Amino acid sequence: TDANDCMPRSVLLAWNCDEEALPKHLDEVPTMLKAPMGSGGFGLYYVYHPRDIFPLLRNHRIRAEKEPNFMENLLKSYHGAQPSWSLQEVITSVKGTPPPSPSTSSSATLSEEESLGHKRRTQIRVYVVICEHQLYVYDGIEVRMPLWDCDIDEVLQRESAQYSTDRVDVNDYDTGRRPWSDPVEEECCGEGRARPYNEQRNKKETTRYMLEEIPELIHARKDILACTTRAFQAMAPSILQRDTADADEVRMAVVGVDLLVTLHATTPENPTPSFRAVMVEVNNNPAMPGVNKQMSEQYRQHLVTMVSSIVQLGAVAAAASISAAADDAHTLTSGANEWISDLRSIVLKRFHVLQ
Repeated sequence: TDANDCMPRSVLLAWNCDEEALPKHLDEVPTMLKAPMGSGGFGLYYVYHPRDIFPLLRNHRIRAEKEPNFMENLLKSYHGAQPSWSLQEVITSVKGTPPPSPSTSSSATLSEEESLGHKRRTQIRVYVVICEHQLYVYDGIEVRMPLWDCDIDEVLQRESAQYSTDRVDVNDYDTGRRPWSDPVEEECCGEGRARPYNEQRNKKETTRYMLEEIPELIHARKDILACTTRAFQAMAPSILQRDTADADEVRMAVVGVDLLVTLHATTPENPTPSFRAVMVEVNNNPAMPGVNKQMSEQYRQHLVTMVSSIVQLGAVAAAASISAAADDAHTLTSGANEWISDLRSIVLKRFHVLQ
């Protein structure tokens, strides 16, 4: 379906599944294995062989069961649904060129080589606002460009070539060992060759820009918004059916949608860049970056405008609710109705309304 096109190709694995239930081969090497409650890179693994998977599921479960009531509380938070791991294709995002001089109040500054002409992998952030019985996509699209102390692409290529000869035949797979830098990850990975996302590399800084500032991504806006729209149109019935605790309050929520964008090769017949956007994570009530973080001036202004726009959207919804109640009581003037209508028109210029 259209909604399935919005995410990486994935297989869900029950948190407590048996080894016999796991895939017997991987279509792509490496493949990304994601834990149900991963955060900050923990719980993300590159796996090269089916035999890498089961030790991770087993050892994470053992660690969780050691904490009193952890599994009971987790199942409650999932409203009775079973939490699942996901086995996903690895998305290689477009590399972008940062603008020359990002504005920052941070004491940590990037070197000239790091800030000018050094391409980095890109991560996209789009904000979706749920307000009353309507979904809105905010028009501003963020680009995050993390700077690492090593090139993970080179590492994955080397390890994929090293392990490719035995990736299909489970019985011939020699798991080997890694020089672990994190004892927790060593415990979780066990005897497998899985590479934790953060293993033996450190993130120096993440710099934030707007989509229009990155020349390689300027033409990806349509694909990013189309992916977000298809996904949330599919999820809308589930999202909007939940009742509010108080019918007199305006129901409102903000989610941060993380996407990756890949580039299809151009041809002489089709020289215009063609993109594929996929949604990799949805964050409820996302945090905003602190003022000491690396960001462009355009990004900084975007934060102010976005927060103001979301507040105004809530105010419009509240005013519309008051207007409806006043209309029933015949106490609202025509001038007040016009003001509400004008404010709504101004605010909605910054959002895409999902039908």
